[in-house]
Amino acid sequence: MAEFIDLNGLTFNCMKVLQRVENGKNRSGASWKCQCVCGRIKIVRSEDLRTGKIKSCGCKKKSKHRLTILFELKYPKKQIKGCWEWESYRDKEGIPQFANGRNARLFAYETYVGGIPNNMKVVNSCKNPGCVNPKHLILQN
Repeated sequence: MAEFIDLNGLTFNCMKVLQRVENGKNRSGASWKCQCVCGRIKIVRSEDLRTGKIKSCGCKKKSKHRLTILFELKYPKKQIKGCWEWESYRDKEGIPQFANGRNARLFAYETYVGGIPNNMKVVNSCKNPGCVNPKHLILQN
């Protein structure tokens, strides 16, 4: 019999494992209650998580906002003083970078707030260089 591997709390692609659930009759292997980055809950087999067969609840396949889903994986949902602290790559100045060197703050602003006029730049009102919370991003000359 294979050794049990506890997947609680682990994240596989867009799916975060919440807890183990009982298998239905005639099902082999462990099953897990998982939450997708879009918020939907889905029961997934261990093998499907570990092999990458299941990457999301299905939203990733359907979504035209694939980059938004990937963006949301790069900061924790637990906020400190409302900041979304970027946990991925930063440039030499500490500016969060996303998707082939694109400024993550610009992406956040454009995605959640709107377009950026040519003569304006996006800065953090909270003065936290790693914050990508659109509510903390403002336009400045």
